[in-house]
Amino acid sequence: MALSDAQLKALVLSDLGKTGDVTYTALVETWWELHAAKAARSSYLRFLYTKRQAIERMMADVSGQFDWHEADVSESHSQKMKNLTEMRQAVDAEIGQVQKAGAIPRVSQITTTAPVTVTTEPDPNSRRYRGDPILR
Repeated sequence: MALSDAQLKALVLSDLGKTGDVTYTALVETWWELHAAKAARSSYLRFLYTKRQAIERMMADVSGQFDWHEADVSESHSQKMKNLTEMRQAVDAEIGQVQKAGAIPRVSQITTTAPVTVTTEPDPNSRRYRGDPILR
């Protein structure tokens, strides 16, 4: 059973612990539309790109914070950044696997070419008059 778009968006927020956050809910909606082209290949790929974008936003939120220790109280933001980095790497790896599994070669080298016949009379449809780069 395939999940609906609304369920996938809710899953992004749930995976990152931002279920009730109004700001992240609006951002996920925006990112979801931003990655609409990915839906042609797979809605799961669109989900992964949206999740990666949300993780990057969380990394930006944490990046300005720093660790501090005072007496018996301490707060370590570097661990948050480390965990977010690991989450992003896991999502990147999964995106790579999904893209690799569904990869279709779009461009390939020409292996055979059609022969060009040489005419003795001037031909109005000659390649020379059509501007073809291959003249024979």
